[in-house]
Amino acid sequence: MRFASSKTLWLLPLSAAAFAALAWSAEQTPSARTVPREVRDQIALQLGMTTRRPTTTSFDCYSWTKGHKATPCTAAESARLTRGFAVQQAAMRPPSLASLQVVSRLALARGEVARLVAWRTRSDRLCFYLSQTPGGGAGPFGPCRSRCAPLCIVSSGDGTDTRPVTYLLGGAVDARATGLRLDLRDGTAVTYALGGPLLGTSGDRAVLLALGRGDWTRLELLRGTTVLAGEQQLHTTP
Repeated sequence: MRFASSKTLWLLPLSAAAFAALAWSAEQTPSARTVPREVRDQIALQLGMTTRRPTTTSFDCYSWTKGHKATPCTAAESARLTRGFAVQQAAMRPPSLASLQVVSRLALARGEVARLVAWRTRSDRLCFYLSQTPGGGAGPFGPCRSRCAPLCIVSSGDGTDTRPVTYLLGGAVDARATGLRLDLRDGTAVTYALGGPLLGTSGDRAVLLALGRGDWTRLELLRGTTVLAGEQQLHTTP
């Protein structure tokens, strides 16, 4: 059995129109930029683009009474949630799955691979998906879903019943930043140097990090010793 969890962070407005094009690092060969079929299928399923089998998305929701009892939502409320989700899916879709590209790749233990996948929507907004293969993923996220800057990242945990959950962090940060300082759940404090590929002409940089067995609880985006942005994550999963 495999289990996963994810946490998303959004800060400050970011103009998605500033991403004129995606720029790839010199180390990325065309084959390394290709999105594996299983990852492409995960993204397609998330965005309602899969044609391999019919898919239907519906929502069951509950409201809480003053007596702290859960009451199921009405059929109309569930239908409204389903329609809203469909609109959000459409807004995040690329023109085609062929436009998906890997912007950062990280080899992990046991032959697993982490990838940060990016694409642009029909409205020219940038989207990301953080994947771990074999395993799961987190997203879509980014300016296509919510305005975010100078940090637009997600952390994702993945594990099985025979090995503990390990965490990844990926997304985009202000390219002026030189480091990302993290406090992890086990009390460890670590600072990562930032040197991922630039994303277009906006001055934002891709970031993909392996955090180990603990998700972050507090982070600071650094330019030298200056803190550009910071955030605290109050609720994390085991």
